[in-house]
Order: sequence, then structure tokens, then C-alpha cells
Amino acid sequence: MMTLKRFRALTQSYGAELQRWPQEERGAAQELLGSSAEARALLEQERSLDADIAAATAHQDAERLQRGVQDAALARLRAGVAARIAREEAQAKPGGWLGWLFGGASHSPPVRVRRLGLATSGAFAIIAGLLIGGMYGPAAPAPVGALNALLQPAALEILAD
Repeated sequence: MMTLKRFRALTQSYGAELQRWPQEERGAAQELLGSSAEARALLEQERSLDADIAAATAHQDAERLQRGVQDAALARLRAGVAARIAREEAQAKPGGWLGWLFGGASHSPPVRVRRLGLATSGAFAIIAGLLIGGMYGPAAPAPVGALNALLQPAALEILAD
């Protein structure tokens, strides 16, 4: 059974609407309301306070935000968000492989420098591989014993298999 002191604390904490009260307290509160006139008076007093608070809040909102101001603020907010989304989408699509290489506007300069360095070193490695591979490719056999034959690159026996 709920005491009147507990009932008063709950009405002051949660207001007059029992739906806002903790689930485990509602049944005991209903029993007390059925048997105590003082509890019903406390609940009615809280209802009056809740109504006064709601009226004061509505009046302050009406004074602060004149008709149409709220709609205009919402329209400005939506326009700003739409512009920001469009700007970020444009930065996210910098242009394929070259966009990745140069980083687009969405990446900081150190990221762009690292990517450009990676691409440059990769290109040098490919060119060096092609040049070295070209040196050890099939070549016309040089005359045996000639000094010229010693200076020509020849296929390595290890790689011939």
C-alpha cells in the first residue's frame, strides 16, 4: 500500500498524468486514489499546476516565435543542409583514377603528395623493369671471340630454363 507521503513525492516528480509515472507505482497509486480524498486533492492540485506550466510555455513560444518565423528558419536550415550535401557529393567524385591520384578537394595536401609519390615510384619501377627485361631479351648472336661479344648483354643460363 502506498503512503500519502510517497504519493505526494510522485505527483511532484512526475505530475498528474499517471502514464508518466513508473509502471510499478501506478497500481498502488490507483488504489490510494480510490480510498483517499486527500490523494485526489493532491492529484487535482498537480493537474492545475501542469495546466499552468503548459499555458505559460505555449505563451512564451508564441511571443518568441512570431507566425512564419519558425517556417522561415526551417527553410533556411534545409537549404543550408542541402547545399552542404551537394558540396560534399561533388568533392567525393573527383574524377576517377586521376582524381584519386591528385586527391581532389576532399583530401589534405599530405595525402595528395603521398599518392603522387606512390604513382611516380610505381612508374619508375615499371620503366626500369622494361629496360632491364629488354636488355636480357633475345639478341642476335655476336661473333665468338670478339671484344664486342663481351660487352653485349646475354641471356643468363639460370633464366634460360
